[in-house]
Amino acid sequence: MPVSPISATYRFLVSTSIGCGLTDLRELELRYHAQDVMPTLSDFRSMLCASPGLERLVIVGWGPRMDGDGIPGRDDPHTIDLPRLEELEIGFIDVTYAINLLSLFVLPSLRVLSIEDVVFGIQPSEPRDRSLLLDHLVDMNATDQVSLSRLDELTLRCLYAETTSIRSVFNHLRALTSLCLNRVDAMALLATCSALCGACDQLRTLTLKDVDATTVALVLWSVSFPPHVRIFLDIEENQDDSEEVGDFA
Repeated sequence: MPVSPISATYRFLVSTSIGCGLTDLRELELRYHAQDVMPTLSDFRSMLCASPGLERLVIVGWGPRMDGDGIPGRDDPHTIDLPRLEELEIGFIDVTYAINLLSLFVLPSLRVLSIEDVVFGIQPSEPRDRSLLLDHLVDMNATDQVSLSRLDELTLRCLYAETTSIRSVFNHLRALTSLCLNRVDAMALLATCSALCGACDQLRTLTLKDVDATTVALVLWSVSFPPHVRIFLDIEENQDDSEEVGDFA
């Protein structure tokens, strides 16, 4: 039976199997699915295509099963057009899977994006270079699968990448007004903040969470932020405890 638009938010956790017949969804969350209950790519595509009004999508861990090796492009008939999707949250375990997953989507209205390296967040170790993922976002921008220049809010959690990849992404974020960086290392933080000042003229809020105090001091000393940028530091899990550092000229 089709789902009424009145109850249009669905969350599936861990061992929950996605049923058939879901339509007209406005929000969909898939979190930490076990591999034996991951939907097939065909079922996943059918569900999203039956929800053209989907506005928010969250996939943490695993989404659909993808057995093929090919990465679809903008004109590939197997891509999923989500014309009204404004918010996307991706928490990935495998970076290749994340790249293939993002490649499925055409997101012309995307406004809020959150990306997290889930493995590093759960089991901290030596940071793993995720430059390929940022490079792929730039490639998607070039083929109009996503418009980075429309992004208003961006959150990066536990994400480590080369300076060139960071700069490449931020050079396109001309409409960005809010950025949250959570558990990033000194080099990534410095590269990101330097790129912000050169490309993101609309930025109004920068939030730094779980970042070493010495690293923050280095960045604030090295980077001259415009006076309209408000910077918040939050070393606790609860962002309500955040402290506003102030405006930096």
